Amino acid sequence: MNSKPLKVGIICFWDRHATPYLEKYERVLEEMNIEYVVLFWQRTNIDRKVVKVNEKTIDIYSPNKSGILGKITSFFRWRKIMISCLNLEKYDRIIVLSTYPAVLLSSYLRKEFTNKYIFDIRDYSMESFYFFKKLVMRIIRDSSFTTISSEGYLKWLDPSEKIILNHNLTFSSNTISKQTFFEKKVLNFAFVGNVRLDNQTRALLLSLKNSLRYRMSFIGRILPSSDIKVLCDREKVRNISFGEAFTTEEKPSIYSDIDLINAVYANKATNIGLGDSTPIPNRLYDAIIFKCPIVASEGTYLAELINEYKIGFSLNGFDPNAECYFDHYIQNFNKQVFLSGCEKLLSKVMYEEGIFQDKLKNTLMNWKGEFV
Repeated sequence: MNSKPLKVGIICFWDRHATPYLEKYERVLEEMNIEYVVLFWQRTNIDRKVVKVNEKTIDIYSPNKSGILGKITSFFRWRKIMISCLNLEKYDRIIVLSTYPAVLLSSYLRKEFTNKYIFDIRDYSMESFYFFKKLVMRIIRDSSFTTISSEGYLKWLDPSEKIILNHNLTFSSNTISKQTFFEKKVLNFAFVGNVRLDNQTRALLLSLKNSLRYRMSFIGRILPSSDIKVLCDREKVRNISFGEAFTTEEKPSIYSDIDLINAVYANKATNIGLGDSTPIPNRLYDAIIFKCPIVASEGTYLAELINEYKIGFSLNGFDPNAECYFDHYIQNFNKQVFLSGCEKLLSKVMYEEGIFQDKLKNTLMNWKGEFV
């Protein structure tokens, strides 16, 4: 055993705002009194160097360039800086959040941290390429354990006993109840989260343009790639509003004014790619916690869950008659069936979340025991 305390490094490929699931790891590490440092990729501040911001975070500056060649250059520059930082800080164990940083650091992880890191898979990357998928599966094999944020990812990952679910719960209260549904004259159809504009989202927005029955809200940080405000100005969309970035604590207030959750995201109508069809957004958990019906794109794993538990409906966002689907759902809405579905799915999620929490705590306890 070692006489020094355990020191854990958490590797993030974005800033804190784009990494809400980080809080789950931080909370447990702090509960267990384990020293940790979070390493973010700071992509926008050109004056930022590799500097210590406070006792628990380090911002690594490396500009994120556009274009394929630019991105490849940015990634490998980040890799060089990250490895230098890891060597300098000398962490005992690592938690890697997302696939790309794990792949970029794969040889380093294999050399320095075999069975000494947690791998957290957030989305589909390039697993359709044989060698990329093979590398991802090797990273899973050499991890202490690996988490996935959606069971839909098992459509493109090979089976492994190392894989467990890690749900994107950002607000865990299950005591919230809602008594009335769809009683307002104008209903709020809201997107809550980092705002992007996939092709189906764009088409649905224009389909509901200036509806007298539905207003649209987009609440959260608008991603640089999204031209949603330009689109709304150009198309003279008047039944729309925007809200700023929010904290987890503000969610109950936000959802108290929402009637339907917008979880439509896909770039195609059929044969939707794995990157769009297999994730689960935070909005699913918001739906079952805050008791708001949710709308998703047909042909996605999210739509499968929504239809199975009867907690909303799915549609083709390109359908010019999309408003009819909203009307039909509301006219046939069954409150008891909806609330029952919310509770059933929430119970399943909380059970699986308990398994993840136990696995994380036991792994950290074993790590910590080696350094007592």
